[in-house]
Amino acid sequence: HRVLLPSNYAGKTYTFTKNNQAQKGAIKIVKQDGYTKQRLAGAQFKFRDTTNNYTATFTANRNGEVLITGLAGDRIYEITEIKAPNGYIIDRRVHKVDLRGQGGKTYTLVLNNQAQKSAIKIIKQDGYTKQRLAGAQFKFRDTTNNYTATFTANRNGEVLITGLAGDRIYEITEIKAPNGYTIDRRVHKVDLRGQGGKTYTLVLNNTSQQGAIKIIKQDTDTKQRLAGAKFRFRDT
Repeated sequence: HRVLLPSNYAGKTYTFTKNNQAQKGAIKIVKQDGYTKQRLAGAQFKFRDTTNNYTATFTANRNGEVLITGLAGDRIYEITEIKAPNGYIIDRRVHKVDLRGQGGKTYTLVLNNQAQKSAIKIIKQDGYTKQRLAGAQFKFRDTTNNYTATFTANRNGEVLITGLAGDRIYEITEIKAPNGYTIDRRVHKVDLRGQGGKTYTLVLNNTSQQGAIKIIKQDTDTKQRLAGAKFRFRDT
């Protein structure tokens, strides 16, 4: 910079002011499952510039990302989650991002969410009478980590499986039918994603096994078969 001084500058002090613009920085938010690290879409964030109090709202894309560009690199910003991804617990903490000294680089903020806990309630009943059936056994499988367990229907024909992560799909398979009933070998998929921590009720019907009654009418002494007898049949 050239500075032109007047001819009578001797003995005087002149002030030269040069302004600098802060480098532009950026903030990249990555939203993911705290356990599986799977990226999560749909989370919403409040952005605030602590210098001028400017605010804006951003939503994570299908890759679980938000990119905020063109930010002055001489200040501190705040990021606050205001809406959690479906099936997850909201993170209400205020995350401060200091871009000072970052040299115009992109600051990456990784935010983990914990899945809401949900439950599955199995109801086992007669497909015709709707009477509850005890004793059925079920294989339970978590399709994310392949964890399995076995549950048995109580005297009310119910199984309640609690404490389940709400971000995944489970499988329920009957491995033992109630006495007198035909087993249901289908694999029932239960998707807890988007259930918001609620209990999912799975009603499973069984068909009673088909039996038969054979009546033989005969003479008491000779055991000769006798035709023509009539019988009254009643279902109790």
